[in-house]
Amino acid sequence: MITKELYPEISEESIQQALATGAGKEYPESVLNKKIGDETKTKKQKGLAFILLAIFVPLAGFSLIYSFFKPGFLSLYDTGDRVTLGSLFLIGVVILFALNRQPKKVPQPIEKVVKNFYYNLPSLFPYGNSFQSYLILAPNTMEGLSQDEFEDFWENVNEDIASAIKYQDTTACAHCHKSSKGLWHVEKIWAKGDIPKETKLFFECPECKNVYCIECFNGLPNRHQCPQCGKKLQDEKQGLAFFVPEPTVKRSGLNLKVQIDQRDGRIGDVMCEMTFSFTCQRFSPPATLYGVSVEEEFLSLGEKGQVIVRVRNKAVKIGENWRLLSAGIC
Repeated sequence: MITKELYPEISEESIQQALATGAGKEYPESVLNKKIGDETKTKKQKGLAFILLAIFVPLAGFSLIYSFFKPGFLSLYDTGDRVTLGSLFLIGVVILFALNRQPKKVPQPIEKVVKNFYYNLPSLFPYGNSFQSYLILAPNTMEGLSQDEFEDFWENVNEDIASAIKYQDTTACAHCHKSSKGLWHVEKIWAKGDIPKETKLFFECPECKNVYCIECFNGLPNRHQCPQCGKKLQDEKQGLAFFVPEPTVKRSGLNLKVQIDQRDGRIGDVMCEMTFSFTCQRFSPPATLYGVSVEEEFLSLGEKGQVIVRVRNKAVKIGENWRLLSAGIC
């Protein structure tokens, strides 16, 4: 398991500057204009949907009622047709009610604000909205920090996390001395014959722990017998430990924990712990083994595929809303 820490420095001056921000002045003009633009676009989309449903729902209700008096109207001959139209009518009514409802703006607790910040980072969660994360920053944090720079930073964090998994091990061939950075897989491989050289794998002798690259491994005499200890490496009862250079890894999970310590009613110390889980493609580049493609085969890495990232931050309360003082950039 790998641990990384992001502890950006936050001065007392930055805290006091954020606290001095008046309610209603949380956003710089450029950010406010984008926020208003996004809200206007959303209102237009909802308005169009409301108009279309306002036309459909009465027509559906009228057709349903009229079909009882005139069977066959709009091809509504039996009960099943009427149930379908009735279901669409009810769904339309519910959606109309939801579109017309004005949600109350209730101030969110600090824990929810912090979670929204990290859950909306697209580099961490595939369906995130980075602008929503950007809006949670205090105004003095936004100054001189564009949204693009903000996104680039977290994208680099995500790449660093993946690289930490991919290149956590090194090895060298005992025969030709070729070395490589990559990943010793936690699972083992079974094979009866030669393994395709395009896999670029390294293998470890289970007896003496000497390592052989794929070319030297396939060239070993006597059914891949280790020249150091005489152990037959290709044993159907015992798999081989294998090393993947330049592995392809894929994130399989992310767990988020947030701890808040409030100094007083307007300042909070934040600790966020993110645990990333990764799987590893067995062969990279993909290969065909005994006529079977293993291109999409990703294997678990267990604890070796986990990275814990701890991020410290501070939050201040401006008006009724909590805002974070650091974008995570050290």
